Amino acid sequence: LANRQSDLGQREQALDTANQAVTHYQELARTNPATYLPNLAISLWVLHGLDLERGEQGFSSALDQFDHPALQAPLLRRRANARAEAGQTVEAGLDAVEAARLFDTALDTRSMAEARDFARGLIEHIPAPHPLWLSDGELDPSLVDQVVAWVETPTWQASQESVGPLLQDAAETILERLIEINPGNDDNLRLHRGLLQDCRHQGIEEGYRQLHRDLAERRTFEVVNEWFSTPDWETSAAFLAEHADDLLTDAVTQLLAEHDDAVHRALHHVARLDGIPEAYALLEPSALRQRLATAAESGDAVTVGLLALLQEQLDGEEPIAPLYTAVAALFLGIHDLAEFQLVRVEQLAMPHERASLLAILDAIAAAQPQVGDDLARWGLRLRAH
Repeated sequence: LANRQSDLGQREQALDTANQAVTHYQELARTNPATYLPNLAISLWVLHGLDLERGEQGFSSALDQFDHPALQAPLLRRRANARAEAGQTVEAGLDAVEAARLFDTALDTRSMAEARDFARGLIEHIPAPHPLWLSDGELDPSLVDQVVAWVETPTWQASQESVGPLLQDAAETILERLIEINPGNDDNLRLHRGLLQDCRHQGIEEGYRQLHRDLAERRTFEVVNEWFSTPDWETSAAFLAEHADDLLTDAVTQLLAEHDDAVHRALHHVARLDGIPEAYALLEPSALRQRLATAAESGDAVTVGLLALLQEQLDGEEPIAPLYTAVAALFLGIHDLAEFQLVRVEQLAMPHERASLLAILDAIAAAQPQVGDDLARWGLRLRAH
């Protein structure tokens, strides 16, 4: 509508329409960027064509608001269009190059290829140095065949033995073009692009060592996700037993430390300590409470903390979970967390529950006298509350 109004000479009405569209899609994109950000980008493109200064300000504001690569890429791509139409060819070319990079990062191959094609049309205006893909020259057919043969080698050993002649810009450029024209089959090509870059920068042996590390990490992610996706606890236990060599490792422990799934973190931890059957037995409340008591009385802060999270996940607003979390924090010297959890215990504990909570504190104090004074003070607070 704004474009039609502009064509009819109604510039003020066109500006008002474009501004309203930008405001409308900004609000919608805040809650659903995947759906509405392309509309916002087009609205800003139209506004830019009507008022360059307002358009530039609008694009800059949107780029500040949406700072994820997958969200910034379409904004930069449309700003490239707008700037090219305004005669800002250098800026347009740089925007297109950056949009292509961000689409690549977001694994959006089709949009990446389109942005690259647009950038190639402005190649004479884009300052050097240029990314390899920006070249629009002819590719050496024999080298193309070598690159394709390398990508299709049946083993990594054969791949490593044949990569030597490909350590050159021309081969990497061919891989970039292959990625562009194979958007449905680009995972393997991207893997080989990264491998070729590592071999060129770090040497062939180190490049392939990094490849095997990356493949192992990818396999770890896949197996962990499969374990998380099992439909019930019986299947979960069987899957963990079948894939114990892959799952009961330090690498998975580190991965789960960044995950918010308290149940699987606790199951994994106890499976490594006690065994898989013992871990899944903790899904029964009495077994979990007994194992919590054992861990606390032995001073095992990590196990207490993880099992307390499991207890809270399974039992909800029960005072025993924050009590054991407070104990774990006390063992680790995290006194602010211990105090916060103790306040939760005071808020959640019903009068009939206090005797059992005090008994837990007494048992831990007897087994771990170094924290006995702190636990005695906690006991006084629970009795007085």
